[in-house]
Amino acid sequence: WATYYQFSALNDEVVYNVQLGPGTWTFGLWRTIFTSYGILTVTLDGTTIATLDNYSAGSINPGQVLTTGIVITAPGVYALKIKTTGKNASSSAYNQRLWAIDFTRTA
Repeated sequence: WATYYQFSALNDEVVYNVQLGPGTWTFGLWRTIFTSYGILTVTLDGTTIATLDNYSAGSINPGQVLTTGIVITAPGVYALKIKTTGKNASSSAYNQRLWAIDFTRTA
């Protein structure tokens, strides 16, 4: 999904309803990393599938990160929540910039 969200505070979040079939999936997120960026927690129906520290001493805009091995046992619509849950000790703020997300079935 092409998307664009910009967060600036602790606990800012976005929730998507995603339809997934049985199988093994990889979750992809295109996001900015920079000196003022925080930590994101990604959950699927309440289960954490990724914790991403988006702090970097230099700007990467956008950069992709993949989470592999997500097993779905039953078809359905799942709540995908992306939430700012903290920040790196070196980060100056909780900013986040999300560009796109996707799920790719791998098995």
